Amino acid sequence: MRKVLVVVVSIVIATAGTAMALSSPGEGVLGSVHDMRYSAGAVDFGGNDRVCAFCHTPHHAYTDADPNAYYPLWSRQLNVETFSPYVSPTINSADYYLPDIAIGPTRLCMSCHDGSIAPDQHYNFAGMSNLLIGDSWGQPGIGAGENKLLDDHPIGFNYNEVAIGPAAGNPAGAIVFGREDYEDPWIREAATGVLNYGDRYQVRVVDRLFQGQYMTCATCHDVHNKLNADDPAAAMNYLVLAPQRDSALCLTCHIK
Repeated sequence: MRKVLVVVVSIVIATAGTAMALSSPGEGVLGSVHDMRYSAGAVDFGGNDRVCAFCHTPHHAYTDADPNAYYPLWSRQLNVETFSPYVSPTINSADYYLPDIAIGPTRLCMSCHDGSIAPDQHYNFAGMSNLLIGDSWGQPGIGAGENKLLDDHPIGFNYNEVAIGPAAGNPAGAIVFGREDYEDPWIREAATGVLNYGDRYQVRVVDRLFQGQYMTCATCHDVHNKLNADDPAAAMNYLVLAPQRDSALCLTCHIK
């Protein structure tokens, strides 16, 4: 059946205080919406004014017995929520999504953005050495909250099983509404969708799929603010990998 994917809803962490001067796309974490340093408005009781420590640690990182688990030197409490996906009459959700849509980087993102874990909580939780702090801010990050992922762009599906559209132009023929197969000629194949549209990085959709297959938050967003498209017209740096101007981000995948 036809799969219609809605526009990505970008999520931004709110920090305590308004001292954060937002950096431009491509300039890195410092000064970005993910800058959690004390000097940027967050709190680090270690007194070192760090930024990476709110997500990563070189020692005592979270580990998982699953060889496919994705926890890159992770220093945060593990998010164990079950997330409900976006559904609509044009998506056969029973076949479309993985059993756990928060695969790969998505579950890491949701450790702040699910609305239940404070963004500055790190190190100090069960299963890790009691090294530094728990929750010094006392509030969750802005994110999916009670709706989880019901009102956000579909993630947690195998993009390659859906996308069969050409690199450019209109696909031949029209898809029939109500078909039960996965394939959609109006979604560009992952290898042909270029996120950075003439920008210096030329990031392809296939480069941003988890394990080369699955769409996650990181398919459209770069949390480290390094590969983001330069979009001077944007009112806010949402860490997206393609300009929002002229809906370039949407048109990376959607043939319209």
